[in-house]
Amino acid sequence: MTTIATRKQKLQEILRAGVISESNKTLVIEYFNKYYQVDDDEEKIKHVSDCDIRRCESYGTYCFYIHDGNTWVTVSLSRLAGQKPSKAQLMIKALRKAIEYQITGFRNNNKKPSTCPVLGCDMHEAEVDHLVKFSDIVKQWGKNPTVKYNKENLQYEFEDNILLSEWQTFHKTHAVLRWISKKANRQLG
Repeated sequence: MTTIATRKQKLQEILRAGVISESNKTLVIEYFNKYYQVDDDEEKIKHVSDCDIRRCESYGTYCFYIHDGNTWVTVSLSRLAGQKPSKAQLMIKALRKAIEYQITGFRNNNKKPSTCPVLGCDMHEAEVDHLVKFSDIVKQWGKNPTVKYNKENLQYEFEDNILLSEWQTFHKTHAVLRWISKKANRQLG
C-alpha cells in the first residue's frame, strides 16, 4: 500500500513529463478508481475510459484529465493521490474560480515579456501571477464565504451572489497581475 505522499510524488513526476505513456495512463486510472476523493455532495465518475495531461486554459498549467466516456473532466492531483481537501481549500477554489475571467482577460490582453521579471530567465513557459500573493489578497478581503458544489459545471462556487460580486470587485481593485516564468512562480509558492 502506498502513501498519499508517495502517490502525489509519482503523479507530479508524470505531470512534469507533460506526456502520459500507456503504463502511466493505467496507473492514473488505477489511482482514480482506488483513491480519488469526492466531497459528500459530489458523485464520483463510475467509469473512466481514458486519461490525459492537458493545459488548463484558465491558469495555463498542466493538469490531469479523466474521460468518462462522454466528457473530459479535470481532476486534482491531490485528490487523485487520495487527499480530501479541507473546507478552507474548497473556499480558495471557489475564490479562484470566481476571478478566473480576470486572469483570462489579463492573459488575452497582455503580451508576455521575453524575460521573466523575477529570475531574468527566458519566458518560454509563462504563467500569470499575483504580485501580492493571492492568499494575502484573500486575507485583506477578510470574509469567509460559504461555498457549494455545482454539479452542472463541476466546480465550487459561492452560495451568496452578493459576496461573489464583492469578491470579484475587491480582487479587480486590489490584485496586480503580471507574467512570470513557471519556474519563478514555483519558487515564489
